[in-house]
Amino acid sequence: MAQFDLTALPAGTAAANVTGAVLALFINKVGAAGTVNISVANGAWTELAVNGNNSPAAGAAVASGISVPTARAGTYLYVDATTAVRNWLNGTANSGFIVAPNDGTVNIAFDSKESTTTSHPATLTITLSSAGATGATGATGPTGATGTGLSGAAGATGATGATGATGAAGASAINFACSSTCSQFLLEILVPVGDVNNPDQIAKVNDASFTTTNGVIGVAGPPGAIPPPSFGPGGITYSAGQTVPVYTQGLVNCGFDNQVVAGDFVQASSFNNGYCHDVGSSFPATGQVIGIALSANGPGSFGAPFAQTILLYGGGAGARP
Repeated sequence: MAQFDLTALPAGTAAANVTGAVLALFINKVGAAGTVNISVANGAWTELAVNGNNSPAAGAAVASGISVPTARAGTYLYVDATTAVRNWLNGTANSGFIVAPNDGTVNIAFDSKESTTTSHPATLTITLSSAGATGATGATGPTGATGTGLSGAAGATGATGATGATGAAGASAINFACSSTCSQFLLEILVPVGDVNNPDQIAKVNDASFTTTNGVIGVAGPPGAIPPPSFGPGGITYSAGQTVPVYTQGLVNCGFDNQVVAGDFVQASSFNNGYCHDVGSSFPATGQVIGIALSANGPGSFGAPFAQTILLYGGGAGARP
């Protein structure tokens, strides 16, 4: 269990001022791999009195079925707790968080602030937009005197410049039918159907899961200047049967579970399902490269890690055997 004092926030902070909140728990040991649930605690408790027999029941879910393999020992587990924090600021009783097993096999030890060896206390990072009230408009200053000057003579027309080099060809697009759900700015995978005698049933596309990028063929369009600055998918959502333009290169929205450096290669995260992972400036020896990060902690970010960052699909993308 973990509880945090929100009175440390600036006076007058409201739920609408919270743009994001991340709960971080340090995994000390993994005795047996499995899955866990994180919920808000549905009742008051004290640090010195609570135990396994009198702890409050789990309330609203924060994250469910989180996979914790043995390889996660010695790393942080990050969870989006934005909704819980906003509810507390709206008046719901703040009884903190409770972590419970989701199956009968998981055996995990988390660090607390009292740990005498590693000492990684649980943290709750909250990002605010603005908590202060808008100040009054200042008085208008006096209008300055209008200047008067003589118009200069028109200059001679300059020579025509040399013709510039032909630009690179833009990214090509192919229209596919959407298999289930296809989202603008997200990677698309090929979904073979297998009926070669029916041209409409040879292959379709669907949003890729970053836990497996096999079959990624492009980005759902149409392309924009930048993807929407929001956490998760944004833009147009295509449903089953609708026509989706798939581009071989373009900007992609992706949440990262580690620090992002612009220009680094990007792969699917092997630690957190549905997220990307910065693998550094050198091309990795194994695995499929999704693209190249274009910014560090980009639009929609509420603090690294788990920054919403833009990457360029097709920029250095590929795989080595």
